[in-house]
Amino acid sequence: MSFKHSVEKDTHRYACAVVALLNICAQSGTMHGTLATTFNNLWTKTNTVEDPETSPDKNGNILGTTTNGNIGIGMKNYMKTYLNKDISYTQNSNPSFEVIRVTVNAPRQQTFSYGLNVGGDRHGHTITVDGYRIITNEGHYLQVANGWDSYTKYLNMDTTSFMDKYQTTFIGVPVYLD
Repeated sequence: MSFKHSVEKDTHRYACAVVALLNICAQSGTMHGTLATTFNNLWTKTNTVEDPETSPDKNGNILGTTTNGNIGIGMKNYMKTYLNKDISYTQNSNPSFEVIRVTVNAPRQQTFSYGLNVGGDRHGHTITVDGYRIITNEGHYLQVANGWDSYTKYLNMDTTSFMDKYQTTFIGVPVYLD
């Protein structure tokens, strides 16, 4: 089961940026309480609000939207408030594949937010970046946890037509490598 389905079942809410941060908390051992409690705390700390254009969904779940600039400060405030842990973060508009690759190799936790043109409208999403692949003559891929699936997905940075991109990198959040 994906985090999306678990979160919706337990909270009747969903916001991709909050789920991306929840994924980082799960990976780094920094959950505070249950999945639902951690999700709700991150929702509050990131100032996530209901999206009036898409909410509620067909199942009655509240769909949230999070400003990219609130992702880093929200995680920092969550860590300080609930875990008494000081972290820092950096934000990068329009990050290149190389910048993201260096962050993975550091290793540091990060989110990647992007907008795509769908039928003339911007549709955004935020994901957790867990790794990358470079395939000769094919492209540069980010290995991501997209929040919708319970398995790793790959995002081709060379062929995806992004309207915008945004990276938030966390310093002081543990990274557990397999």
